[in-house]
Amino acid sequence: MKPVDLCRTWLFLPGADKDVLMAAPGSGADVLIQELEDFTPPELRPAARALSSDIYRAWKEAGCVAGVRVNRLQEDGQQDLAAVMGAAPDIVLLPMVDEPAEMVALEEAVALHEASHGMPVGTTKLVPNIETARGLVQTGAIVGASPRIEAALLAAEDLAKD
Repeated sequence: MKPVDLCRTWLFLPGADKDVLMAAPGSGADVLIQELEDFTPPELRPAARALSSDIYRAWKEAGCVAGVRVNRLQEDGQQDLAAVMGAAPDIVLLPMVDEPAEMVALEEAVALHEASHGMPVGTTKLVPNIETARGLVQTGAIVGASPRIEAALLAAEDLAKD
């Protein structure tokens, strides 16, 4: 996997559109992200989750970093993780992070899935998406919540709305 600090382009893709997902390595982006939150309506999430194994493998074979943005853990995020962690994404992104405890909870959940799938615990990187004023104020504490966090993304649209 390319080191996260050398990844300049991060491309979010609709989670259930197999054609778009499979064509994504041709974009030249460093990190490809299967978006299970905003870009995937709830009724399409089961189908999107089922695509993870094929697409992450194809992305990695093409030399891309394979990422997934799950839903918040108190929403559909636990189901997302249960379905996609067996496909070994390189990065798991969490939306709307306001508190460091959310990243601690994500780290714990990911570790359980890594262990249950025979993956070395600690290999999946975590990326908080800072999308609210509260999260922005706490960015330092959020990124310090786990040694797995090597990057954070800011969402200008959501920040402006908040």
